[in-house]
Amino acid sequence: MKTSISKKLGITIALIGLSLASINLGSRIVARNIMSHCGYREGSMRSYLKKPSTYLTEGPYRGFMNLDLATSDGLKRDPALYDPNPFGQLDYSLKSIDLNEIFLGLQKNHLPVSPYKPTSLTGAENICFYSIKDFVQKPERLTGRNIVPKDGDLERILNMKEGEVISSRDIQGGVFPRCFTNIDLGAYTLSFGRDERGIYTSIYDVWDFESDESYLELLKRCPIKLGSKMLTLLGKPIHFYDRFYWDDYKTSN
Repeated sequence: MKTSISKKLGITIALIGLSLASINLGSRIVARNIMSHCGYREGSMRSYLKKPSTYLTEGPYRGFMNLDLATSDGLKRDPALYDPNPFGQLDYSLKSIDLNEIFLGLQKNHLPVSPYKPTSLTGAENICFYSIKDFVQKPERLTGRNIVPKDGDLERILNMKEGEVISSRDIQGGVFPRCFTNIDLGAYTLSFGRDERGIYTSIYDVWDFESDESYLELLKRCPIKLGSKMLTLLGKPIHFYDRFYWDDYKTSN
């Protein structure tokens, strides 16, 4: 009798677990559909959230946005705008990549692991960082005068000591990162540093939906604020970090 009760209890627990897993999977699929229609910075989220199709079908946005193909007319967009491989340089494992699905655990993460870690980020040793270099067409845009046009700023960076890092926010004359990758990083952290290899420009970003200063006003408004909290519970952040060494590219220092 005890064995029979134990079996029934075990089966019941398993069924409950499967039901909860189905609910969780269903929630993540719906979240994927919403994200793929709305994007992170694309158009009016409120208008999309009023359409049933937003919840039931997948849209074109997969976390990539080639701004070179963007138009002023929101109704006419080149399909390649959201293509992770607009430059034709990715291998087969990355050609159909979807950052929304990776974030939600619906797709295996094939992103290349970065060999570098931020030097001043608390807990960086426990985080896996992913490289963005495969998604960059012209990395030289991030080096030399292409990004630091002012002589005084450039001299300051060239005279850095090994181990020193300067945030782009501390550059008096400003920096010009322009559009350098088709990964839709939004607001990211750009810095300059020097290590044993030489001077580099570093890029750091977290693919998540927690509020920050850039989107604070936007996220104060429901249902966007609520959606942001739900996505934070459903997904796992993707950390990007890479270094672009000035000596590796043609620069006009």
